[in-house]
Amino acid sequence: MTFENNKVQLEYIDTVNKIRISIPPTDYGNVNFDGSWENSYFLVDPKLVKAMPMSKRVSNVPNAVWYEREKNGAFQRVLWDEQRQIPLIIENGDKASSSYRLIEIQVSNKLSKETPWKNTKGYAQKEYSDFLD
Repeated sequence: MTFENNKVQLEYIDTVNKIRISIPPTDYGNVNFDGSWENSYFLVDPKLVKAMPMSKRVSNVPNAVWYEREKNGAFQRVLWDEQRQIPLIIENGDKASSSYRLIEIQVSNKLSKETPWKNTKGYAQKEYSDFLD
């Protein structure tokens, strides 16, 4: 996914078969993409996190603060790393304990600076619709 001139372009890069697959906005729902750069890049929109009240929950992580909101029995809690501007933990669920989802982000200092979408010279270009029946 790239974001240029306030426009999202979604592609799947298949490095094994050396194929770039373009996904048009009409097919975003088929690949579980809501069209939001912020939700995909950050996993939760930073503006929404900042609009949440700070939690009384104590963080053990330096430079990270808990934000929390509850509405109609549902809750969302985010441990936000203020320095890196990323979520470290995202919890969603309800007070009835009928649903709960936890996402934990592990930050690595050994990430490669090479991204698959920048190294696609010679890859075949296909459209998402090529794979539909």
